[in-house]
Amino acid sequence: MPKIDQLVSATYGHPRMSFLDAFQGYHQIALATEDQEKTAFISPNANYHYIVMPFGLKNAGATYQRMMTRMFRDKIRRTFEVYIDDMVVKSKWDIKHIDDLKEVFEVFQRHKLHLNDNKCAFGVGAGKFLGYLITNRGIEVNPDQIEAIKHLKPPSNPKEVQILTGMLAAFNRFISKFANWCRPFYQLLKKWKGFQWNEECEKTFQGLKEYLMRAPMLTAPEPGKDLYMYLSISEHASLLKRSDFTGRLAKWGTRLGSFDIRYRPKNLVKGQVLADFVAEFSPRGGIKIICPVEVIPWKVFVDGASSALGAKAGIVVITSKGIKWEHSFRLGFKASNNEAENEALLVGLRVASDLGAKEVEVYLDSRLVVNQVQGSFEAKDPWMMEYLQLVKQTMDRFLSVRVTQVARGQNRHANSLATLTSSSTENIPRLIKVELVVKPSINAGVGVSLVTTAEPCWMDLIIDFLAEDLVQANEKEVEKVRWATAQYWLSADRKLYRRSFEGPYLQCLHLSKIEELLTELH
Repeated sequence: MPKIDQLVSATYGHPRMSFLDAFQGYHQIALATEDQEKTAFISPNANYHYIVMPFGLKNAGATYQRMMTRMFRDKIRRTFEVYIDDMVVKSKWDIKHIDDLKEVFEVFQRHKLHLNDNKCAFGVGAGKFLGYLITNRGIEVNPDQIEAIKHLKPPSNPKEVQILTGMLAAFNRFISKFANWCRPFYQLLKKWKGFQWNEECEKTFQGLKEYLMRAPMLTAPEPGKDLYMYLSISEHASLLKRSDFTGRLAKWGTRLGSFDIRYRPKNLVKGQVLADFVAEFSPRGGIKIICPVEVIPWKVFVDGASSALGAKAGIVVITSKGIKWEHSFRLGFKASNNEAENEALLVGLRVASDLGAKEVEVYLDSRLVVNQVQGSFEAKDPWMMEYLQLVKQTMDRFLSVRVTQVARGQNRHANSLATLTSSSTENIPRLIKVELVVKPSINAGVGVSLVTTAEPCWMDLIIDFLAEDLVQANEKEVEKVRWATAQYWLSADRKLYRRSFEGPYLQCLHLSKIEELLTELH
């Protein structure tokens, strides 16, 4: 039987998928004529035997899997994954998904295999497969299973503890230190002398519920990229008691020798990952710190903005000793809000690196940029992809970098520097450096873009009338336009505003600008 973890990892990362379920499962496999009598059974009225595979056979699942593997041997690991009667058709590109589905259905038709349409989902970006929620961004816990754990009551006997540990085993990929978490439950099942659900068990039980509510998203290793593995020995680990453990180590070394595995000392490992790892796996009791060292990271507040007057940005760097360094600069090229935020982030990181910072905490109010850096959002725009790559390269200069989104009110100082009007109330003289960024940080190159002509819009008649007293319509339409313009006002830069009932003017947008505005907002 194939390994579920490998199938799930192979499915993630595809923008378009279709989840399929076979109809009546094993009953679609016909038994060989000479084997049919071997399944005979007696009933009150007569003797019968199966002509298709029954569910009760021990090898039914493996036989069905072998049949599916043989049918789709040229598509498995490429566009198709199957585990017994659960199947998924995956496509690397949206436009090829219909062709991939067509090839799979041709196999179904050739072998007369039927699907249960009530359990199928076609052309989706996310779906449930083998107990996991598969998306284009990663592998997540099935929300239905989390909901079941959330409403689970504490066990009252050993049998219910066994059921609990079995349910938690389905989440072992998402639970760090899984064995340590479940240790109190295992102790209840190990030579127990009367069932006793103590305070430690209850605390662990409630802690697991809270942990699973914020379970991490998993991603599969990417071919060609280094895979870092951080190892730690639990304080409850068991030692090898047999005398032949040397032979085991030699056997393990032989097997691992075929892989390109290299040991790197701690000072070459990403500082933040290592710090989080040590903090999580360090023993909680029985150890005293001889010489506590408090590491205070530098704080960097950045903000960027784009307007009709141009793009500007500002940063505030606060060192570990509380010294504040302010920097305001303007961009000498056209840039959107997101591009200005990225430029501000890059300048903030470079300035902190030049000043000698090793650990920094970066704060900005752009939800899109923060989530792209953290990996929660995917950068699809070519310019944003280049910015993201450059930001990650710049972050490699530090031992640790933490990027956090803050509310606009908490980032007011950097925001004010972007407009060169500081909101700081400190009554001390300051020197703010103003700099011009002549060209983008990324190499935009020369590209070919599609130029589209704006379609006619209802705003055109009103703008022409208010600007030039011109109406390109028949006489009946003239009065309608003239009556409608009383509710509108046109600015000097030909922006149309409508008077609202409560007083403020509401800007009117051309249909072609709506999608661009929504993209910048989100």
